[in-house]
Amino acid sequence: RTSTQWGDTTSISLTAGDWDVTLTFYAQANGATVTGAACGISVTTGNSSTGLVVGSNQMAIPVPATVDSSGSVPNYRMSLAATTTVYAKATLTYSVATPNTWARLSARRVR
Repeated sequence: RTSTQWGDTTSISLTAGDWDVTLTFYAQANGATVTGAACGISVTTGNSSTGLVVGSNQMAIPVPATVDSSGSVPNYRMSLAATTTVYAKATLTYSVATPNTWARLSARRVR
């Protein structure tokens, strides 16, 4: 993805029900100068931040310009009416080179 665009890092499919979803995110500068980063949990795919709320299902990540960064969104409750794909979203503001990103989504059904 290009600088400042939201994109999908990974996804999981969850069945109907109540879930606690957790995201861990890692960005490797890879020679880039990174000046901003954020990650989030969403049901919207692609270049979209629809439904993301800072402090709820989105986390802004403090970024030193040329150092790798990480962040997480812990235990975000999702109540799903049908099987739904949930996405780990990320956006980075950068120049010079293209950073690499990885994410892990995990979910635990709430009973």
